[in-house]
Amino acid sequence: MDERRPGRRDQRGSSLLEVAVAMFILAIVFPALALFFSTVLVANRDSVQILEDNGAAAPRRADARSFVRFQLDYANTAAFQPGATTTTVPSSFYRACSATLVAESESIVDANFPVSGDVTLDIVSIRSRDSLASPGGVADAGTSVWVANSTGSKVWRIDPASNQVVATVAVGLAPAGVLSAVSSIWVANSGSDTVSRINPANNAVTATVAVGDGPNQLAWDGTYVWVTNSAADTVSRINPTGNVVTSYPVGDNPSGIAAVGGGVFVANTGSDSLTKLTQAGAVAATVTGLRDPVGVAVGGGSVWVSNSDPVDGNNVTRVNPANAQVVTTVGLPGALRAPQGVAAEGTSVWVATYKTDVVARIDQATNAVTGQVGVGVDPVSVAAGSGRVWVSNTSAASVTRLDGAGNVVATIDVANGPCAQASDDTGVQSWKVRINSGDFTEEFEFLKVDR
Repeated sequence: MDERRPGRRDQRGSSLLEVAVAMFILAIVFPALALFFSTVLVANRDSVQILEDNGAAAPRRADARSFVRFQLDYANTAAFQPGATTTTVPSSFYRACSATLVAESESIVDANFPVSGDVTLDIVSIRSRDSLASPGGVADAGTSVWVANSTGSKVWRIDPASNQVVATVAVGLAPAGVLSAVSSIWVANSGSDTVSRINPANNAVTATVAVGDGPNQLAWDGTYVWVTNSAADTVSRINPTGNVVTSYPVGDNPSGIAAVGGGVFVANTGSDSLTKLTQAGAVAATVTGLRDPVGVAVGGGSVWVSNSDPVDGNNVTRVNPANAQVVTTVGLPGALRAPQGVAAEGTSVWVATYKTDVVARIDQATNAVTGQVGVGVDPVSVAAGSGRVWVSNTSAASVTRLDGAGNVVATIDVANGPCAQASDDTGVQSWKVRINSGDFTEEFEFLKVDR
């Protein structure tokens, strides 16, 4: 779950990502690559020759390191025929994300390499690139993993078999928490005061449910879907049959929520407390003395709450759900700061520390921190299940996958979306190409930005 207090560091996260993209373009793309919207150009160091549209051969020296410039007219949807003098690419190519082009026919990139015989260009992939990607809430649905783009209006779907983004689904504004329940994916849209319900069978939004102001995190108690409304100081209970909503008051600025024992526990960040509600919405108990609590998880017969205050917090409180009494408080090592999302599975509790780019592992049997795993920049949300852990890194535009022992299995760049379409809505694409000449092969990856 993405447990950030609303608006806490979103601006910093977005600016960091924009700087990172700009640095990438300046450091890699600009000096090595140039995009031209004209005819195909093939040249060596000594002369510049333009290959005209009539397919006239371009001179090339086999004994020299040549400079070759490629360009692809990706808007053309005519038939794709490798080797043709005026080769073009259909829209189906973008969905397939795989093809081979002849260098003289299409162009995309500048590259220096030794020429030995014919030069061919393999396009490994063309993917949409979201320059404002900021992953937030994450949910593991078994055969799919879902991640909210907290600065956009969509969620990413990741295939755990390939560790790749395979789809994006448009939802409401500023999606925060994500939940898998009732054969659906539920997304809290904090900017539009709604919850989107998605059918994972076809990635279609089947319902948009109006809730309170600033919906944040979600939980499932076996009968109802619950969502915290951070700006309204309430929680909403959704009956998935008919999507009927009832709301109940809690503490100030509720954020994290988890279900246990026929009720829910709600972290009230603004009032430093944890509220226990019955399934009927009545307040059964209140735990006080917390410090900016945000993340809530259930595991090992306990409720685990992260206290994000960087001075008086930096710890995790363990609560007995039966009597709502504090069992212990687990301090994080001195270098770790601002714990956010929490998830529990098996004998472990996983805690994302927002300011230190680390996920800490707590052993439920000893209440001790037994591991620290470096992940991406500004981790905010954690989901755990089936021996795997998913961490969303909001300022790195990535999701880190860990195994149950805390080893990094994969880092998924969610800003690189599914295969781009001929008319891409982001204006930015990530290209990976392979250039071949004789025995020489080299891959390049770069950004293409519409001008």
